Amino acid sequence: MPAFTEEDVQETFLTPTQAKILELRAKGYTQAQVAEILGTTRANVSITESRARKNIQKAARTLALFNKIGAPLMIEVGKGEDIFNVPKKVFACATECGIKVKENTLSLIEKIEREAKGKLNGRVVREDIRITILKDGRVIVD
Repeated sequence: MPAFTEEDVQETFLTPTQAKILELRAKGYTQAQVAEILGTTRANVSITESRARKNIQKAARTLALFNKIGAPLMIEVGKGEDIFNVPKKVFACATECGIKVKENTLSLIEKIEREAKGKLNGRVVREDIRITILKDGRVIVD
């Protein structure tokens, strides 16, 4: 039994075929096996899966942008800064705006390390990072 209905898919950026391919791939099927199940070629499955993943990434970026619109706080973390100093800056700015951040010091550092990995050299920022604090206390790292 599928984890979703046709009606579920209609309200997304995915086609029913893209959703089915992603479902089968999530269950561990290879692209060749998916092609056999769906009666198509592996190349078609590959192209369709790639387009589905691009649609998902674009939808995620759209949602992130929507969340940032009207966000009360944006903090720039500049080149050369130690990320271990960032939580103090984030919490101070959030407190000034009356926002309770939904991260603690450790989880915030881990989030920065995970989401800005290419912008760090160890603990040191090598490319500017932008931290957005939403009204509900969630943190977005760019």
